[in-house]
Amino acid sequence: MKLDLSSFQALLKSLNRQCGSQMLDVCVAAVIFCLWGIWHCRNQVRFRNVNLKPVSMFSKIAANVCLAGNLSKGCIKSRLDDFSILYNVGI
Repeated sequence: MKLDLSSFQALLKSLNRQCGSQMLDVCVAAVIFCLWGIWHCRNQVRFRNVNLKPVSMFSKIAANVCLAGNLSKGCIKSRLDDFSILYNVGI
């Protein structure tokens, strides 16, 4: 999947629209939580002079994406790619 990183709107438009609604919810959540993670780390360094370890931030992002996927009311299409990704994320 190719992602257009020029802007937030372009990034969301480059997501695969052929997937199921639950998979789309998970992709949007992943993008939002990655951006939140960058913002959070920058704020911690700037205002608290605390350097967070990348592993802890990755685990927070993964946990939030998993939670968003489990709370999603979307449905999955019968595509093996979607099922494989959702299974590996823990949904």
